[in-house]
Amino acid sequence: MKRLLLLISLLFLTTVLFSEENELLQRKHSVREVAFEIGKLEEKEISVVDNFKNMFQDGEVSGQVRVVYAGYHNKNSDPDLYATAIGGVLKYELAAYNGFHGGVAFYTSKDIPALSGNGENRNLELSSSEGEDQDMNEAYINYKYNYFNLRFGRQVLDTPLADSDDIRMIQNTFEAYVASYIKHGWELQAGHIESWHGIDLENGLDDG
Repeated sequence: MKRLLLLISLLFLTTVLFSEENELLQRKHSVREVAFEIGKLEEKEISVVDNFKNMFQDGEVSGQVRVVYAGYHNKNSDPDLYATAIGGVLKYELAAYNGFHGGVAFYTSKDIPALSGNGENRNLELSSSEGEDQDMNEAYINYKYNYFNLRFGRQVLDTPLADSDDIRMIQNTFEAYVASYIKHGWELQAGHIESWHGIDLENGLDDG
């Protein structure tokens, strides 16, 4: 009888711990999704024009301003890290002519000194070790014909193995060649990634 009660107690404890761990994982995942959706830059519909000159005249400008606080309150002997940054993105996309269009985007992020840590307390995830970061993170040419699409240059990717990770100030972009074929809800994609550009890489925060 005692063994049975002990077994039931252990089973109950395991179930509770698993439930709590699963809830934490779901919460972490949902927070990431919310941050991604809030920060996602609205995609503009590409205009189609009938001459080269109108590619520039009918181009679309979009942008976004971001203010982000990110901090880590460590329970061990490691110092707490925090930073607040302001920045955003300004993007220009050409209209499409004979299936071709292109785009460029300038990203920037700058720490607010009064609201950020100093020295070992500074969180580098929002800008850089210099307290600011700006670059042309997107510069690509795109060709589309019916269900086929080809894009090459510095671009945003969201795949199972390489993604934008857009939950802070500046998202990841990639120097890549990507071809895709989309029809009836199915997508076949192939490509080659030459390099990765992101804040984690600049600060040496990611060994991958």
